[in-house]
Amino acid sequence: MQTALLLCKIGDLKQAEKIIDEILEKHPFHFDALFLAGILRAQLNKTADAIRLFKQALHVNPASSDASYNLALM
Repeated sequence: MQTALLLCKIGDLKQAEKIIDEILEKHPFHFDALFLAGILRAQLNKTADAIRLFKQALHVNPASSDASYNLALM
């Protein structure tokens, strides 16, 4: 997860996306991975995927104001 965050910070969104997807394959209910995947998809203009991922993140953690906010932005 830390590697994916670092890759996001340096602008390598495609590689970060790959790492996050690998995490989600093993841990499909990992809130932080779902949320970051939503952020990445939004930045890559993959709106439908971003919406789906923010909804999944909210299913895992309904109290997340960050996930709710980002979903509303979509």
